[in-house]
Amino acid sequence: PLAAGRRGRAGTEVGRQGTVYVAGEDWSATAETKIPPDTDVVVLERLGLRLKIAPAPQGAVASSNLPAGRA
Repeated sequence: PLAAGRRGRAGTEVGRQGTVYVAGEDWSATAETKIPPDTDVVVLERLGLRLKIAPAPQGAVASSNLPAGRA
């Protein structure tokens, strides 16, 4: 199951809504502040089919976590 702490990347700008790529899948997401596309993110919690996210600390996403073309 997808848990808090998983890391991924914003596919679109995320604020009240947006899309992120986490654990090999695209997810709907929400964030407290606007997060630009291609920003590394961390999951704070899963709310049904939507993730609450925040920007990840620098260097937090391993390239092996992302498919080719998403790194």
